[in-house]
Amino acid sequence: MDLIMNKLLGGTASKKDVAVRKFVSAGIISLSMLAAAGCSGKGAAHKDTTDKYGYNVWDYVELGSYEGLKTEAIAEGEAEASEIRENLIDDLWSQIQENSTVTGYPQELYDAMADYYATELESEAAAWEMEVEEYLDFFYEYSKEEYIEECLQGELLMEAVVTATGVSLEDGDYDNMVGEYLEDMGCESVEEAEELYSREEIEEYLLTQKVYDFLIEHATITEVSYDEYYGTDTEELWDTEELTESL
Repeated sequence: MDLIMNKLLGGTASKKDVAVRKFVSAGIISLSMLAAAGCSGKGAAHKDTTDKYGYNVWDYVELGSYEGLKTEAIAEGEAEASEIRENLIDDLWSQIQENSTVTGYPQELYDAMADYYATELESEAAAWEMEVEEYLDFFYEYSKEEYIEECLQGELLMEAVVTATGVSLEDGDYDNMVGEYLEDMGCESVEEAEELYSREEIEEYLLTQKVYDFLIEHATITEVSYDEYYGTDTEELWDTEELTESL
């Protein structure tokens, strides 16, 4: 899970918008909802890779297959392109989660990231005028420790997919891509984004988007109607007034 995604949950994104998406989708906005089960795939676990914290991701992750993924997309014309892409990402990432195993997390990563996640949790909870424990129980049904560990597992899974697919930021990608995702980062200009986030955080976010694009490009996608996709009446589903009243 990339750092900007976490910042968006507690800072620049609309809190109600985020909450609505959490209720009606698996929540790819936050990769912390990791379902750890499944099998190893494509021999990826045999690759020797060590990250900046000094651990080998394959010591902790058995990556499920990321090839041959199948998913459904809302038919063209029935939704905004951004919504279609978000739903595709949601479905495809869920399949990877469900077919992968994260056996634990390296202490080095925990030590480096736990304080960060705890601070972000406090920010997110404060935005909803909740205590951290109340916020986590309402949105995730997690304890603070469980939430942090799930986030760390999400970090490991994304790292494993990046390594296995060979997706990377190439020369020029930063300049070519950053403007495309300003709205997602809650910014109106590149200058504002670079003031709010570090270069490393922005690059991590852009790399994540390239991973999503890779998965979409290699998936078998079938178009369905809006109602078929959600499996319910759309007017009932998007009665956000009723939904937000329950928050």
